Amino acid sequence: EDEGYFQQEIYRRVGGGLVENQSLSEAWSKIPEKLAFYDYISNNPAKGGLFRAGSMDNGDGIAVGWLGHPIFRDKEGRELFVRRMPTFFETFLVVLVDGDGI
Repeated sequence: EDEGYFQQEIYRRVGGGLVENQSLSEAWSKIPEKLAFYDYISNNPAKGGLFRAGSMDNGDGIAVGWLGHPIFRDKEGRELFVRRMPTFFETFLVVLVDGDGI
């Protein structure tokens, strides 16, 4: 496990961009692709993601591009985050939680 290192670094950088009056979209656009890929649950080398079997993109199991960061909100407007899961669960349903872990 990476213990959330990549996710923490991304949120640190995005938060810094917001402090500098960048929009959320601008702040996320400055995140290097490699950092975003390492944080992505299926590509995290700490979870064996770069060596996964089966197709994801181009049939070789390696993603080749990053389209951006989706932001999920519940009906009350709270931002929801993808729950970090071990590799064993990577093919299960996506679990979204709010800032309070609900």
